[in-house]
Amino acid sequence: MINELAQSNGATLAFEIIGKVSLEQQQAWIKKFDERIKQHEKISVMIIFGETATIGKPSVIYEDIKWIVKHFKRFNKIAVISGSTLWKFLITVDSYFAKMVGINEKHFQPTEAKVAWEWVSH
Repeated sequence: MINELAQSNGATLAFEIIGKVSLEQQQAWIKKFDERIKQHEKISVMIIFGETATIGKPSVIYEDIKWIVKHFKRFNKIAVISGSTLWKFLITVDSYFAKMVGINEKHFQPTEAKVAWEWVSH
C-alpha cells in the first residue's frame, strides 16, 4: 500500500510504502506525480519504505521504470528512508548515476525522518 503523507506540499511529495504494492496502487501513485509535474518544473520526493514493503509483480516494476525513464529530468531530490541494508546499498549506488542527470538522491535511516524531510524540502 502507498500512502501520501500529510507533509506533501507544492513541489515536494512524501509517501510511505507498507506491504505489497499492487499495479493499481502504483498507477494511482504515478498519477499523483504527473499532477505535480504539470504544476512544477521539478519535484522532490521522500519515500519511507516500511519493514514489510514489497514491490509486488514484475508489471509494477516495469511500469515504474518506464515512467521514471520518461520523467527523470523532472526530479530535483529523492530521499529514501529505510532500515534495510539492501535499500541503503541500492541508493548509494544509484545516487552516483542520479547525479549524472541532475538528481540529488540520499538514503536515511528511519530515525532520521525529520532530517530527510528537511533535506528534501529545501
